[in-house]
Amino acid sequence: MGIQAIKTKLEAILSARRKFNVARYQRKYEWSGAQMTALLNDLVASYERSRQPGSADAFHFIGCFIFHDRKRQMDIIDGQQRLTSLSILLAVARDMVESDEKLRDTLDAYVVDRGTTETSTPTKRITHHRGDEDHYDKLIVRRKATKTAGGYISKDEQEERMRVNTQIACQKLGFLKLDADIASFVNHLMEQCEIIEISVDANDDAFRIFSTVNGRGQPVRDQDILRVTLIENAVSDPVKRREFLRKWDAAEKLLGAADFERYLRLRRFAMTGQLDYKSPQLGGNTDFGKEEELVTFLGKELPIECEAYRSIDKRSVTWRHDKKKYPIENTLHSMALVNFDEWYPIGIAIFRRYSVGGETPDRAALLTWLRKLESLVWKYEFDSGEKHVESNRRERFNSILKYFRNHANWDIGQSNIELIDKEKREMMALLKGELDPSLPALRNILLRLEQSLRRGAPAWPLMRGDDNYSIEHVIPRSGGAAWERDLGCTGAELKSLAVRLGNLCFVTQALNKDMDDKPFLEKKALAAEAKAGLTSFLAKDLCGKDKWTQALVEERTRKFAQVLARDLDLQ
Repeated sequence: MGIQAIKTKLEAILSARRKFNVARYQRKYEWSGAQMTALLNDLVASYERSRQPGSADAFHFIGCFIFHDRKRQMDIIDGQQRLTSLSILLAVARDMVESDEKLRDTLDAYVVDRGTTETSTPTKRITHHRGDEDHYDKLIVRRKATKTAGGYISKDEQEERMRVNTQIACQKLGFLKLDADIASFVNHLMEQCEIIEISVDANDDAFRIFSTVNGRGQPVRDQDILRVTLIENAVSDPVKRREFLRKWDAAEKLLGAADFERYLRLRRFAMTGQLDYKSPQLGGNTDFGKEEELVTFLGKELPIECEAYRSIDKRSVTWRHDKKKYPIENTLHSMALVNFDEWYPIGIAIFRRYSVGGETPDRAALLTWLRKLESLVWKYEFDSGEKHVESNRRERFNSILKYFRNHANWDIGQSNIELIDKEKREMMALLKGELDPSLPALRNILLRLEQSLRRGAPAWPLMRGDDNYSIEHVIPRSGGAAWERDLGCTGAELKSLAVRLGNLCFVTQALNKDMDDKPFLEKKALAAEAKAGLTSFLAKDLCGKDKWTQALVEERTRKFAQVLARDLDLQ
């Protein structure tokens, strides 16, 4: 591993004819006005200290900069936010110079190499990417351009960030009234601002060091490295690369960084059956396809699939009380309740084919396939307490995705998406029998049942993510002599009834705590006093019954099982 680390000064970084390149996987310029202000306050304070008689505390430590030395240029691995901000400061100082042409040229040379003749083509000291380059050229590279920073507000978020920081630099350096003052301040920056420069000759070394020393800011993300890797592997034409970079950035902006990373992870699962992805530089294998497949993915599939992802994402899907009018939305909301998300690539594929990206959406076919997917998704949610369910689920979902990729004409019966009769019987047996209180999916099963029962009723807070509700076992799981006497049951029979679907409901956490293991009539009285806690349809029987009986629990169990069987196509 070729590594060189030296303590140096800012002047040594900028004065030589060195060119810096912001690596394409790096984030854009994101420093806020507060961060720019903090940097400038530190630099000005250091300069003021240096002017005090006998001051020995004049230097200022800017931090570490990590560069990948590519001989002709230096890729900035860590430090691009600070280096860009310092170049903004120097451009502002350049444009403040009134008459000292030599000083102006010196400051300009820190930002731009304008060559040795009038016909030379100027080249920037820092080359930016991800939309920053044009704004940097407009505000920083052109002489006198920084003086316009306070005269407008940009609608472009990246340009506005750079404009605001340029304006802040103009304000902070306003105390420098004479060219001699500017020269004195800049000389202090160059001679008294110290830096640790780390240069490496291999990308992997740069990333390893970056991960170790970068205690501030955001680390290089897997998707940033993946972005460049895939695009460089797909095409060599610079124009095509820029097109793919724009589409990638637009897709990430559409979904947001976290969901875009999740989409990429699920995309890899759709291609390989392996859920996690890692970028090549971090030791994994992307498996996003070969060259031709990458061109299709980056140029066509990526924007369409991200639109489809947004259509099915749980944060954008809301439950609608009019089930006849919004069957697709409510089917998606049903699947969004489950504890896993491997169904997303199947949902994306279905949406791509029948809705997103097509000339005429086929809502009938879309709903048919989504309903089959819903039944399958809930089959694995019901099985969540079984061993090996996760690997079995992924294997089956991946087989469906392979079928989609390999067949132009889809057939439900051939795709393995439809439940077989045995699977339907197993799900019905679970609903009609004893429900293990430790079943991970129990809460979600009850939420799905609540969704089915609320025909024509307004949305319920718990369906919108309100966690202020708990599962109430009307017959307590601990049993008790009073309950055995009231129901005429043995202790074993009582414990069996307690975990049946018909004995369960949602109440607020406060009401659940008050009810505890009390007899039914006391629970009923508490419920009557706290009607706000009984907004669940599952709980509406509590205040309307004189007693809670074995027959009532069994009847509720049959009714609720039939409701879910109808809506999940288990009959």
